[in-house]
Amino acid sequence: MSLGKPGFDRQRAEEGSKIFRRSLYFVKDLPSGHVITSEDIRRIQPGMGLTPKYFDQVVGSRLTQSVRRGIPVNWDSMVSKGE
Repeated sequence: MSLGKPGFDRQRAEEGSKIFRRSLYFVKDLPSGHVITSEDIRRIQPGMGLTPKYFDQVVGSRLTQSVRRGIPVNWDSMVSKGE
């Protein structure tokens, strides 16, 4: 019992505080087909986009649609590297 249980599940009480966490946002207007660089995204609050742990996966991905500055990063707006 004292060891707890393995896993990284969020407690129900944490759900309301997700908005106060950081997430990835586009900081430039970018055209469709652009390859995302580390200069194009930042870790910013509120937590509406992908979590910062995906930063390295996002860099190098190609956009499938144009994006505007201030939009949260999501998987729907880009394709994985090498595609």
